[in-house]
Amino acid sequence: MVALNFQMPDLPMQLNHAMFCRNQKVGYTPKPSYFYKEDFDPMEDKTYWYRSSPVTLTIKILTARLISIPKHRGGCYVTVTVHSIDTDQKTLKTPIDRKSVLSPKWYESSDHGMEFSIKMPQVAIIQFSVCDGASNEVLAQRCVPADYIREGYRSVILHNTFSEELELASLLVHVAVESASSLHDRCLPQDFDAIRIKEKSKKAKDLATMIYSSFKHGSVEQNQLQKYQDELEEHLNAIYDLKFSKVLFDLENPQQAFPL
Repeated sequence: MVALNFQMPDLPMQLNHAMFCRNQKVGYTPKPSYFYKEDFDPMEDKTYWYRSSPVTLTIKILTARLISIPKHRGGCYVTVTVHSIDTDQKTLKTPIDRKSVLSPKWYESSDHGMEFSIKMPQVAIIQFSVCDGASNEVLAQRCVPADYIREGYRSVILHNTFSEELELASLLVHVAVESASSLHDRCLPQDFDAIRIKEKSKKAKDLATMIYSSFKHGSVEQNQLQKYQDELEEHLNAIYDLKFSKVLFDLENPQQAFPL
């Protein structure tokens, strides 16, 4: 259980809003299946990196529109923060634009983009914050789950600090997603479960064929046969976990829930 103060426009409420806007607020938002493994340790990469499908996000902030900035203030800037486990937590920001009040631009400063290495994209949330250059006050913000961000040029619809949509206010950004393995290039994290299900299904099929052949011809010792059966059971359980998690996450089209 988590206690939240719904009267305060603070960061916990903003993160809560992003997490539970998945699936258009329908159904459950379960933990990733690898959280339930006995060897899971968030501080030890080797216990989850091959299950969590790490990604590298490169985000370029290009421009904003219809940002309400008081005239006496000193322009504005954008911060991009990854909220996740300690090793993924990171904040980067643009320079302050003092030229335009309603539509600040960062074309020249975004040549290389902001790079974020995310080891657990299934639990990470990306926050875009437009801040006042003089007081650092948050003028507009938007929190989005990392695994729902799509590649290319995107319009990020901005909210106020109460997570209420600001009419016409948005950021224009460019997003590049690179997976940890070249085999998964240009795949979004939510697609990786399907890849793993296919791989484990093939291994399970091969093991089942070996077990059947061993029973039929009696060519394998009992100890080795038991080993094959245990390994098959492990693959089948993994397939069940992946499919169960995917069903819960795909109750609704995620692209409709977060139209970036």
